[in-house]
Amino acid sequence: MARTVIRTTFSPRRMALSIVVLVVATTMFQPERNGVTAFSPRVPTHRFASRTLSTSTSSSTSSFLRSSPLFGSSIDDGMLLRDECIITPEGYGFSCPTSRILKESGRGQGFYKASASESVIDVMEAITSGTSDVALVFQGDELLGLFTEADYIKFAQARALASSTEQQSAEFLVANVRDYITPAQDLIALSTQDTANVAVAAMKQAAVRHLILADTVSSDRKLVSSSQVQGVISMQDVMSVIQKDERLSLQSLAKKYPNIQNP
Repeated sequence: MARTVIRTTFSPRRMALSIVVLVVATTMFQPERNGVTAFSPRVPTHRFASRTLSTSTSSSTSSFLRSSPLFGSSIDDGMLLRDECIITPEGYGFSCPTSRILKESGRGQGFYKASASESVIDVMEAITSGTSDVALVFQGDELLGLFTEADYIKFAQARALASSTEQQSAEFLVANVRDYITPAQDLIALSTQDTANVAVAAMKQAAVRHLILADTVSSDRKLVSSSQVQGVISMQDVMSVIQKDERLSLQSLAKKYPNIQNP
């Protein structure tokens, strides 16, 4: 009886590719930690940027973060990018501390300090004509909350619904700002030692544009009774520093890797 022999041949190129894939897979994937399969080199390069910060996210956000190779090895890392995607030296770019972001914003503490009894119209004038685009509202030394342009829009909508005369509409404008703030307990806060990586992730997960910086915050990114507010940063502040740092790194990397067009 004739036998049919099936021969499988591998070209040197295909065999080499198979070996590379096997080596990469062995190097990159590590045992499961906290229910999430790690996807990072065995030796991290940005320990400062990798500070573990517990977070609470929606199931859809958690699923997206876990499935994307750009994001951290664990949702509990509270980071936007995993270490291998950071091209700047430690302390710069995505690993830049928020204290530096606040300093380089050039806006002092980054907020207008308003009294609880100030009118909405006066606070809006202060934040639109000054260097700060938000106001922190205080009752004495106690922080009551945050007032931004978004809060003013909500205020305007409430005025439109509740006012039926010109006088009523005018009375709204002199209402106390404390009645239209985002309460302090709802604000997202970070330590001045947290990184830009953590800041961007925090703003994306909470769908906010501003973060409170304090010397002490809770594990769920809230202010505590002993917190001393250091300032306020925005997404624009964070991305401005990241972009500048990455531009400098790209210029150096273009010399190291000739195939990268020099910016």
